[in-house]
Amino acid sequence: MKLSRLALIALLALLLAPLTSLYAQTPITDVARSGIDKEVIYFVMPDRYRNGDSSNDNFPGFNPTHTAFFHGGDLKGLTGNCVDDDGLARLKKLGFTAIWLTPLVVQQPPTDGGAGYHGYWGVDFLGVDPHLGTKEDLLALSSCAKKLGLKQFLMWLLITLETLFGITIVMPISQISIKILRIQTGSMRSVIIITMEI
Repeated sequence: MKLSRLALIALLALLLAPLTSLYAQTPITDVARSGIDKEVIYFVMPDRYRNGDSSNDNFPGFNPTHTAFFHGGDLKGLTGNCVDDDGLARLKKLGFTAIWLTPLVVQQPPTDGGAGYHGYWGVDFLGVDPHLGTKEDLLALSSCAKKLGLKQFLMWLLITLETLFGITIVMPISQISIKILRIQTGSMRSVIIITMEI
């Protein structure tokens, strides 16, 4: 006996109907979230966000036509006017509750092949890379974020001097201070964790 396509679809729908009603009746339970798990985090590489201060585009390594070099985005561009522009106020309006920045530390000099726009070629962990702005610009970003109720996270590197490999850690920032910790364990004789808190 040949069944028409329409009849076959109707038969299939009748057979599957009980399964769909069971799925619809399954209660959805919300998982209780706490700490960083409840945040909606915007991960940002400041150099690729927005250029808010063209005066810091004069440093070596600036070449917005090449992907491996600095493009001009900076802390002033990310901060914005803190009210109604494309800076942090925009991120807040989009529903983000926290910002997570790539390392802002001073980078090694650029090479013919590229520059440390991403933040992972750090050489001076106590300063802000001049392509991105100043410590004052970082303070302004932090003040704006606090005003908007955005939590802030900076990404820093865990550097193993003996084996020369890097692991990323995240530290929340809340007040101005520099912390340098020295850890000695097993085969890793000297590991330095540097965090800068705002």
